[in-house]
Amino acid sequence: LASGCGPASQPVWNKDSRSFFYTQADGSMLQYDLDKGATRVLLTPGRQQPRQIAISPKLRLVAFAQSAFGAESRAVQVGLASLPDGSVNWSNLEVWGDSKAQRDVSAASCYWCPTGQRILIWYQQDGAIPGLIQSATPFGQFAVYDVKSRKLSELTTAPPAVILGQVTHVSPLCPDGSGFLAMKLADRGPKFFFVSWDGWEYPLV
Repeated sequence: LASGCGPASQPVWNKDSRSFFYTQADGSMLQYDLDKGATRVLLTPGRQQPRQIAISPKLRLVAFAQSAFGAESRAVQVGLASLPDGSVNWSNLEVWGDSKAQRDVSAASCYWCPTGQRILIWYQQDGAIPGLIQSATPFGQFAVYDVKSRKLSELTTAPPAVILGQVTHVSPLCPDGSGFLAMKLADRGPKFFFVSWDGWEYPLV
């Protein structure tokens, strides 16, 4: 992140190790249940482009964000999906810069603070990546969402190099330690495999 590269789309395990969440290029967000072999849609296809989602360390919530990026304006909105009933609540849209300037929908990623009180959002400018460390052109921006006050603000300090508190929430490792989750892209969409530590692959969906 410090060098300007955001995380690639990847599945995120639920804490029970029996389901995982993933996003698709059409803007949708889904949960796949290993026991039922069924998929639940938490976010239908749309202009939003959540890339990385995050599970709350305190509550049964999944956080994601939609964002827009322009030369003179930026905008972010945070969504929280309830795991018990699948309902989705959006925060107010926060705009920085010229609110009338053109903005294009961009990919966004979320990370929970370990206390569960704040969410860090990273969103990127679409198009070619500038000369990372040497470039003065910002490729991505950070924002912070305060869960209690429901306020969004831009992070104007130096961005974090590594978000250590999120390792257990965004790692493709299975939380029970039995293996890891692999995602392979195919013409019809992503294919998922559970990979045991001896290297065997077991198709999931």
